[in-house]
Amino acid sequence: MVVKRCAYLLDLLSSGELLDGKISYPKSLTKLLHPFMKHPIIIALAILLPSIIWGQQLPLSDRHVLKDPEVIQGILLKTTPPLIGGIKSDIDTLEISKKEKRGYHPKGDWPLNSKNDPTALPVLDDLSRQANYPPLNVHKSMNLDFNGIGNTNVNPADPCIAAGPNHVIQMINGGSGAYFKIFNKSGIIVQNTMYFDVLTGISGAGDPIVLYDELADRWLMSEFAFGQDLLIVAISASNDPTGSYHIYSFATPHFPDYPKYAIWPDAYYITTNEDGDSPVYALDRNKMLAGDPNVTTQRFTMPELPTIDFQAATPVSLSGTTAPPAGTPGMIMRMADDAWSTNIPSDRLEIWDFDVDFDNPANTTLSGPTNLTTAPFDSELCGYTSYSCIDQPNSILDLDPVREVLMNKITYRNFGTHQALVCNHVTDADGNDQAGIRWYELRNEGTGWNIYQQSTYAPLDDAGRWMAGISLNPDGSIGLAYNISSSTIFPGIRYTGRTECDPINQMTWPETIIKTGNSFSGSNRWGDYTCLDADPIDGSFWYTAAYGIGGSWNTHIANFEIPDNCTGIMLYSVTQDVTICQAENAVFDFELQYMGTYGGQTQFATTGLPAGVTATFPTNPANASGIYPVILSNTGMLNTGSYVFNVIAVSGLDVEEVQMTLHVEEPIMTVPTLVYPEDQSHSMTYMTYFEWDHITNADTYLLELAMDPVFDLNYQFFPGLATNNYTVVTPLNVYTTYYWRVSATNNCNTTNHSAVYSFTTGNDTCADNVSSDTPIVISSSGAPTIESSLFIPAGGPVTEISIDNIDITHTWISDLVLTLISPSGTEIIIAEDICYNEDNLLITFEDGGLPYVDIPCPPVDGLTYAPLNPVSGLINENAAGTWKLRIHDKYNMDGGTLNSWGLSICMMSGDCEMNITLNSNNPPIVPAMYQAVQQIHSSGTVDSNVDFRAGQAINLNPGFETNLGATFEAQIEDCSN
Repeated sequence: MVVKRCAYLLDLLSSGELLDGKISYPKSLTKLLHPFMKHPIIIALAILLPSIIWGQQLPLSDRHVLKDPEVIQGILLKTTPPLIGGIKSDIDTLEISKKEKRGYHPKGDWPLNSKNDPTALPVLDDLSRQANYPPLNVHKSMNLDFNGIGNTNVNPADPCIAAGPNHVIQMINGGSGAYFKIFNKSGIIVQNTMYFDVLTGISGAGDPIVLYDELADRWLMSEFAFGQDLLIVAISASNDPTGSYHIYSFATPHFPDYPKYAIWPDAYYITTNEDGDSPVYALDRNKMLAGDPNVTTQRFTMPELPTIDFQAATPVSLSGTTAPPAGTPGMIMRMADDAWSTNIPSDRLEIWDFDVDFDNPANTTLSGPTNLTTAPFDSELCGYTSYSCIDQPNSILDLDPVREVLMNKITYRNFGTHQALVCNHVTDADGNDQAGIRWYELRNEGTGWNIYQQSTYAPLDDAGRWMAGISLNPDGSIGLAYNISSSTIFPGIRYTGRTECDPINQMTWPETIIKTGNSFSGSNRWGDYTCLDADPIDGSFWYTAAYGIGGSWNTHIANFEIPDNCTGIMLYSVTQDVTICQAENAVFDFELQYMGTYGGQTQFATTGLPAGVTATFPTNPANASGIYPVILSNTGMLNTGSYVFNVIAVSGLDVEEVQMTLHVEEPIMTVPTLVYPEDQSHSMTYMTYFEWDHITNADTYLLELAMDPVFDLNYQFFPGLATNNYTVVTPLNVYTTYYWRVSATNNCNTTNHSAVYSFTTGNDTCADNVSSDTPIVISSSGAPTIESSLFIPAGGPVTEISIDNIDITHTWISDLVLTLISPSGTEIIIAEDICYNEDNLLITFEDGGLPYVDIPCPPVDGLTYAPLNPVSGLINENAAGTWKLRIHDKYNMDGGTLNSWGLSICMMSGDCEMNITLNSNNPPIVPAMYQAVQQIHSSGTVDSNVDFRAGQAINLNPGFETNLGATFEAQIEDCSN
C-alpha cells in the first residue's frame, strides 16, 4: 500500500510545471498535495521530478517515429430515427455544463506561456506584413447573410459551420452543451435549433465541430461529453442532414479539451488538449460510415513542445472529391515560435504523418515533424500572462487572442497538378500588440511540402484581426474571414481573399464587412475558433462567427464569393436594403465588375418581386464596369413588411446574382404616452430615467427637455433613440423644474409630440454605511453561500454607490463569487475568479475605479477598483431597505471569514421650497405666472397678483420692488437661505 501511495504521489508531482523558478500545479492537485507538502522528502521530489521528466523530452529538431498506438474500442450507442420526424430525448434533464463567463476569465486548463528566448525574431514589425491594401468595401455585400443561433448565455460561442450540396449546418455552445441548426442554401430553416445531446442521448459540454464529408456525401457532428472523458460523434446515415445518425462515443484517458476534427480517406482524425498533452486520434471512418458497432480509434501522444502548456495540434482536412495520392497518410500540423525556447531554432510549421492501419495496429505510426521554416512571427500578444489583448470600445476588458495554435480548420485540396493546403494563426503585427493574421498556402508538387506563399494580414490601422477561418475552393481562390475589434470598432465580422492569378503573398480582395458589432463583450472569452467552409457546388464560402451585441454576442452566417476565375463578371449590391412608405418608388444600386480583360455585354433582370411590382433598369444592357440602378414602382398595393428579391446579371455563360430587400412602412398613427417620471413628480434624481409607451411601427424617438413648458429655456433634445427609454448622461440641475415630451418617427412621418409632463429634481446626500452582522464564517466544507445584510432606513433614488472595504480572510480567494443585492432584488456580480491561489481580500469597488484586470495579487492593497460588472444599473433604485453582500464559495476545502464591508450611497433628497414676500408701493409689473428659473429683469414693482417660482438662486435688477401680496416661491441653492 505504501508503494502504491508513493507511486500515486509521484504521478501527481510529475504534473507540475516550472514557472519563474517555482513549481506550479493545477488547483485540484495543489489542494490534494497540501497535506504532504511540509515533508522534506516530498519537497525535494517536487523540485527535482519535473526537471527529470522534462529532461526526457524528445529533441524536436530530430524526426521521430512513434509506434504501438493505444487502441480504444468505440461504442455505437444507437442509430437515431430521422430528425425530420422528431426526436424524443433519452435524457430527462439537460444538465447545465457551461455558464456565462462575465468579466475576465483565464482558461483553467490552458496555463500561461513563457518567452524564453529574448533574441527571437521579429524584434518589432512583422516584415511579412502585407504592405498595401485595397480600400474597405463599404458597399459590397455577400450572396447571403443572416443571423445564426442566438445568444445562449455562455462564453464563448465557438460557432462552426459546414456546407453540403443543399444544406448548411451551424453548431454553437449552449448551456447544456452544443446546439445545432440546419438551413437550406437560401438561409431557410429546415431543422430548428436543437441540443446535440437530444440527438445523441449523452449530456454534452460543447466545443462543437461540424464537417461535410464530400467523399462520402455524409455529415459529421461532434462535441465532448459532460462529466465524462468522452468524445461524441454523430455520422449521418445518408446525405440528408435531417435524416438518421449513427451515434458513437470514444473514451479518452483525460478530458479531451479543444477537439478538432478532420476528414481523410482512411480515417477521421482528431486532435485534443489533455492535461497539457497533445494527443491525436484516428477513428475508423469506413466502419463509422457503415454504422458498424465494431469500431476503434488509435491514439498517440505527440512529443511536447518546450515551455508551453497548451499543447494542441490541428489535423488537416480534405475538401473536394479528389482524394490525395494513394497511401498518403493523414496529416497533423502545429506551429512553433522560436521565442518559446532556445531549442526551437526558428519559427516554423510542423507536419506529422499519421499512417494508420486499423486491421493491424502494429503497423500504425506517427512520424515527424517535417519542419517548414516560416518568415519570423511573434505569437506574444500582450505578454504571455494575460488572456485579454484585443481592444474594444467603452470597456476596460480586452478580448482573448488565442495565440498558440493553428486555427480551425486546415483545408487540403488535390488539384492534380499539385496538392495544396491553407492554414493560419494570430500574430503580433507591429510589436505593439496589434493582432494580425499570419496565413500560409503550402504546396506539394510531388517532391514534398513547401511554403508556396505566406503573409500577415493586418491593414494599417489600430484594429485587431483574429479568430480567423481560411479555406481553399476548387478554383484555387482563398477566402479569409475573421473577427475585428479595436478601441473604436465593436467586435464584428469581416472577410478578404485572393484568386489563383493574383500576385502571391497578398490578400487582394478589399476587406468587406459581414456584420458590424454594436456593443462590447462583457467577457474576455470571445472564442476559441470560428469556421469557414467552401461550398461543394459553386465554390463560394460559408462563414460563421460572433459579433458584439447587448454586452455579449450573437452569431451570424454569411455566404460570399471570391471570383472563381480571372475573367467574366461579378455582381454586388451597393444598397442592399431600402425602406419606403407605401406607394413610393424604391431605388437600389448594384455594382457590375468586369474581371481581367473581359468585355462582353451584360443583361440585367430580377426574380422574386412581389406581384404587381415593376422593376426598371435605366441602363440595360451594360457594356462596362460601374454602379447601376434598378427602380421598383407600383408598390402601393404592398402591405407593410419586408420583401426579398434578386437582381441577375447574365453575360454569355456567366450568371451572377445578388439578393436585395425592400422594406415597406406605413405612417405612425399614435402619439407616444409618457410613463415615467409621472407628471409633477418631485425629488427626481439629476440622472433622470425617462420612459414612454412603445409605438409598434416607430423607428426612432425624439425626447425633448427644457426648463419651461414652451421648450425655450435651456432646451435639450435627444434624437434617434431606438428604444422607448433613456437615461440622461449629463446631470441635470438640482432643485429645478423640467418639462419633457416625446415624438416618434419612421420613414413615413413624425408624430406630434406627446403631452408635456413636468418634474422637479432634488439634491443628493451621501452617507457611509457599515454592516453590523459581521464577522460571518465561510465554511471550508462543501460549497457554502453566506449573506451579510446592511439596512438603510430611509432614502431616495440612488445617484452613486460604492462597495467599501470588503475585508475577507480566505485561502484561495479565486474560489469566491461576490454579489451585491439591492433592496429591490437586483443582483450584480461584482467579483469572481480574482487572482488564483492567493489568500485574503481587502478592496473597494466603484464604477470609475482602477481597471478590474489590474487588481493585484494578493488583492489586499485596499484601493478602489471597477467591479466585474458595473453597478450603474442600480442608479435610480430606492436606497431604502436591506442591501446584501452574497459570497459563494465554488469549491470544497477552503474556508474563511467575511470580516466587514460597507456601502457609500448617495441618494436623492427632496426638493425644498421657500416663500419670500416683498412689499412695494410702486406701479406693478404685468400680472403673470413666472416659472422655473425665469428672472424678472425689471426695475419696476410687482403687482400683488404676480406669482413667481424659481428653480435656483434669484437675481433681481436694482430698483426691483413688489406690491403687498405678491408671492415668491424660490428654491435657493441648498435651502439654507
